[in-house]
Amino acid sequence: MPKSAPLMAGLASTMMRIDSDCHRVRPILTQALTVDPGQWHSLWVLGDCFLMEEKPEQAEKSYRLAIQNTEFPDAKLLFSWARLLEADGKMPTAVAAYQRAALIDPTDAGIQTKLRQLTSRTR
Repeated sequence: MPKSAPLMAGLASTMMRIDSDCHRVRPILTQALTVDPGQWHSLWVLGDCFLMEEKPEQAEKSYRLAIQNTEFPDAKLLFSWARLLEADGKMPTAVAAYQRAALIDPTDAGIQTKLRQLTSRTR
């Protein structure tokens, strides 16, 4: 196994896209987070696992840490975090996360739709 946290996170992410099996991904994430406990991509994939395991509080925390630990978060990471915030009723924070995601990827129709839905409800 490589000793590069970003490489391990990329491997874990690819495995999740292929077979959505957190049991196979967990050892890789554990190793990546041992090498670099704040590695944002590993935290993102870990959040996805928590979400699949129906642990939304842990997923939200993992996504939040991933966002805090990267200078340039991915729009899809922000979108995932915003959806959890929205489901938890934290609308102002969810809207802010959707807005930030929309700035990063203004062409993403899903982000634009969610942003329109939430901003029309809060008016």
